[in-house]
Amino acid sequence: MECYHERWEIEITIDDVDPHQRLPDHPFRSRNPVGVIQEFYAMLIAHYIVRYFMFHAASRVDLDPDRLSFTFALDVGWDALPLFQLLPPADHPHLHQWLLAWLRQVQLPPRRLRGNPRVIKRHMSKFPRKKPEHLNPPKPTLDFRDSSVLT
Repeated sequence: MECYHERWEIEITIDDVDPHQRLPDHPFRSRNPVGVIQEFYAMLIAHYIVRYFMFHAASRVDLDPDRLSFTFALDVGWDALPLFQLLPPADHPHLHQWLLAWLRQVQLPPRRLRGNPRVIKRHMSKFPRKKPEHLNPPKPTLDFRDSSVLT
């Protein structure tokens, strides 16, 4: 029960990627299936990189990475890319520290723990319940082609 709420993280990840990272009015540009797969993998790699920086920013101050905003981290990443390209490689560690500190500026409220009791749901149905004899129905003796008749 303690980790039940963590199963919803995949829905949050899908929400990160689909409407925020890949905007709805910007479909994949490729005209062939291989190019679409390549763009999809590139989008997942970019998502992983943003989440990687969020994790390291949160772990520096013992903060849950779920408390950092993905959309804010995405904006900061877009703003930091030209800086990494303009500055010499010797300055990249300082820029990296600045980026991690900047990512911690916007924190979300703690997520609520989701819980749901484990109960058996009984649905009303107009059909009778399955009985043991229904579990192994008789197998057809004829091939489908032989048993079907077209008129």
